[in-house]
Amino acid sequence: MNGQSLPTVLLTSGEPAGIGPDIALAVAQRDLPCRLIVVGDMALLRERVTQLDLSVTLNEISDPATA
Repeated sequence: MNGQSLPTVLLTSGEPAGIGPDIALAVAQRDLPCRLIVVGDMALLRERVTQLDLSVTLNEISDPATA
């Protein structure tokens, strides 16, 4: 199954002061049978990736259809 035939899943990172951003980043590290798009504050997500020393690549998009 190539990337274009995978379903797209939008995941919100939730409350910025809560655990939601960390959970969203943990999910993003998994090999899932979907194209995952996390909706949230990009600066916060980048900061959490650094703080948690995660191997996650973040790509900012403005339109999910172009992801």
